[in-house]
Amino acid sequence: MSSSLIAIVTETYRPEINGVSNTLGYWVDGLIDRNHQVQIIRPRQNSKDAGSATEQETQITTFGLPIPKYPELKFGLPSSGLFDKLWRKQRPKAVYVATEGPLGWSAMRVANKLGIPVISGFHTNFQSYSQFYGFGWLERIILRYLRHFHNQTDKTLTPTKTQSDYLVSKGFRNVEILSRGVDCTLFNPNKRCTALRAEWGVEQDELVCLYVGRLANEKNVSLISRSFKKLASENRNLRLVFVGDGPARASLEEELPDAIFAGTRRGDDLARHYASADIFLFPSRTDTFGNVVTEAMASGLGIVAFDDAAAREHLQNGESGYLADLSSEEDFTVKLERALSDTAMLRRIQAKSLSIAQSISWQTIVDQFISTLLSKTSTAERGKNHDRTENIHAC
Repeated sequence: MSSSLIAIVTETYRPEINGVSNTLGYWVDGLIDRNHQVQIIRPRQNSKDAGSATEQETQITTFGLPIPKYPELKFGLPSSGLFDKLWRKQRPKAVYVATEGPLGWSAMRVANKLGIPVISGFHTNFQSYSQFYGFGWLERIILRYLRHFHNQTDKTLTPTKTQSDYLVSKGFRNVEILSRGVDCTLFNPNKRCTALRAEWGVEQDELVCLYVGRLANEKNVSLISRSFKKLASENRNLRLVFVGDGPARASLEEELPDAIFAGTRRGDDLARHYASADIFLFPSRTDTFGNVVTEAMASGLGIVAFDDAAAREHLQNGESGYLADLSSEEDFTVKLERALSDTAMLRRIQAKSLSIAQSISWQTIVDQFISTLLSKTSTAERGKNHDRTENIHAC
């Protein structure tokens, strides 16, 4: 395969910890492994963040402002002049826009003007987040904007059939499914650590429930608190561990004084935390996928989640996971109780979930990503610029 320049525009990238950054990191590594050049354009995260350049990966930073409710992340401002200058000087084979803020909007518009194929990714259900921060009335408006944005790109990639069906039902065009992989070399049961479990104060035959991710309202972490309080009195030796940080941490610490809050963990340390637990709790009902679910599967854990996103994509209730009815938070608690009450069933489900995870390869996903990028002929080149005006109808 000949070398090509791929431009990626995003408001989050490694070493930041979130699903978008994680996914892009695997894709970029895959592009580089296949001898492609990658140009990352992203907001500066702090005053010392000046970008970087290697032979195959160049990072260009722009001015950024804090994202409301996500102050640890920045959103980029419109930068049409920068993109026009960059891409006239060195034309990418394709542009991938990972986030839909002002920076991504200007990248999309310039790519269309120059006739460069532009693919977008629907990584986050931002329209659903508004209800968790007192702006539920904005949901329809945000969805309208997102549809308008994505329908001006040549294709929109999203990770599951459920998400794809939802977008199509809302008027999104040219939606294609591109799933996610998991690194089974990093995340695997062999990382289980007796010393870490001892730090948690549990014996080898006692169960540990684990949550990994942002501690925030849109992740529905309060459900863990409600479920745990209901079940803990019947399971006195049960331990709960949170890995991650966020605005809901203080309230969770107050509600769950016996829980362990391990903060942010990375790499092999994160893998040890996964593998040293037994049950993984994923209460979110807003995620488009949830990379943490497949990481927990690869680590040998039993998954308790709603029948949605990654869990729905890869697991079957009662055989390889504990999947709750998406409309019932009470059923999530019921599924957790089932996981706690039948150890033999839990072990069978853990083994089946692990087997599924071991069949999920990032290599295959990267190949699909590259194929999509390099096989696209831009809308401008197809002579369909007249179709760029989107009918912004009510949702």
